[in-house]
Amino acid sequence: MAPPTLCRSVPCDLSRFSLSVGGQFLAFRPMKMRSLLVLLVALAVALVTARAVAHQRQHQHERQRRLQPLHAAPSLRLRVAVKRASMAIHGHRTFDVSVARATGAPPLRQFEFNGVVSFPTADAVTHTYSLVDGVAFHELQHANGSDATTVSLVALHRLPPIHEALAAIADAVPVTAASVGGRAVQCPPGMELLHATFASDDFALCAATGPVAVGLLFRFIGSDLDIDVFAETARVAIDAPATARQRPSHWGRVPRSATRPTRPPSVSLGRSLALRNASCACPSQRKRPCLFFHGMDIKADRGVVDDFDFFGDIKLHTPCCSSVKFAVYNTVDFAWNNATLQDRACADALAQSPSSDRQTRTIKDTILVAHSMGNLMLAHAIASKRCALHSSSSWVDLSGPMRGSMGSDLQQYVCNGGNVAKDALAVLVGLFGQCPSSRARQALVYQGGKYATDDLNRQYDEAQAAHAAHVSASVCGDSYNGLLSKDWLGLYLGGTILPHKSKENDGVVEFQSCAGRLPSSAFGRTWRSPFYRAKLNHADTQFKNGDALFDDAQKPLKWFECLAVL
Repeated sequence: MAPPTLCRSVPCDLSRFSLSVGGQFLAFRPMKMRSLLVLLVALAVALVTARAVAHQRQHQHERQRRLQPLHAAPSLRLRVAVKRASMAIHGHRTFDVSVARATGAPPLRQFEFNGVVSFPTADAVTHTYSLVDGVAFHELQHANGSDATTVSLVALHRLPPIHEALAAIADAVPVTAASVGGRAVQCPPGMELLHATFASDDFALCAATGPVAVGLLFRFIGSDLDIDVFAETARVAIDAPATARQRPSHWGRVPRSATRPTRPPSVSLGRSLALRNASCACPSQRKRPCLFFHGMDIKADRGVVDDFDFFGDIKLHTPCCSSVKFAVYNTVDFAWNNATLQDRACADALAQSPSSDRQTRTIKDTILVAHSMGNLMLAHAIASKRCALHSSSSWVDLSGPMRGSMGSDLQQYVCNGGNVAKDALAVLVGLFGQCPSSRARQALVYQGGKYATDDLNRQYDEAQAAHAAHVSASVCGDSYNGLLSKDWLGLYLGGTILPHKSKENDGVVEFQSCAGRLPSSAFGRTWRSPFYRAKLNHADTQFKNGDALFDDAQKPLKWFECLAVL
């Protein structure tokens, strides 16, 4: 006989009843009202849990359905379109990456793949990057034949987090609408609109729900770049370069791409997604003249000029500048604490804006940008009251050595007869020059160190106080690895061989020296922070090595262009 159900008549006796849950009958004996309430709460929790389990199963099914085309395709082609010139690779803003599933790769849960991409350049050199069995290679081939080909290994930190790719697709959540820079994202027919997160960046993701024309499986639309993923009908053979040397035992491998959840998207299910434009407009809509000061080791004295390749293509990234000028001084024979040099810097800064007060020597409505030693020069000029910086002006610090550099200490040691290893000497000469040490180098020895005089220590204190009181934004590199460029090797060696007080240095200047009296807590790891603790070397903050594709801690040009404090 079937047990009785909940009361259907009135009055209803709740002291004894049974209930069917998941096909099982639960019988309840007479109980007090408090026990009954506890039971009802437990029942509600059970029902919610059951619903959550069902939702989880549905979500898991959606994940597998979404990833199935990736595993079914013999190979893939990724069409990458970069939206910012600073992120171009070897001059290319659009390029194709061929991807094929690795031999013996595991089943659906993971996706181990090989990939290859080539970048021919205008100087008849082709750069080919390949990922084979988890090891990355860089092949450099000159047009004069195969004998001119060199192959090197690529460190894992140079690669985007490829192993997160599957999880980024699997964990994407549906959104009702998406836009980039105010322009609506329209997915092709047969594709659903999702929000995905990859390498800490948000993307609108169009994912195929069935067969799509031209084999398009996924379309990632981001602020800085778009990626189309196509299924190819034939398998592409991707092998390691023939001249590749054996991988060292300590060299890492790219992890397999698994479907483990990554950071959840920053919008919830059913909401819209709005991404910012690739480029930034001036936030304040108040444009002011900009004057750039370089650092040490420039011998030619040219005064204020319109163009200066020291700062790369910075003129393409200055939305808040009504004009861009560069002050080019002799910073070999004139040190940062030289009164004549400071007077010139003040005079040139005062001349940029008609609102500056030349009588009181107050710089108004001007943006000053200084690299390296240029910040000490500017800071001490203000501290010495050679000029003043009005609140209507802004000062942007690029890698200023506010406490000096240990490279200068090592140079003083060598030039005074000290012996160092040949490799250290070669690095020192490459970064700091031959003996005798220049006047500018002598004035950059570390504060409080063996070679710093009492007067120099006092001047450092004065400069640091002025810097902390007036600087508007600052980028300090704490990684001598930095961006891959022609400057990379010398600064990598500088970071590892020179006697820095901390491993957190840009190859020349330590983070603690760059920060000066600013608290390290004021610095953020993203380009969105006005005080930017970046994974950059000393040359990267000259804006001449571009921006990384994915890493928010390696985008100096985007940081400067989008500074909200300007």
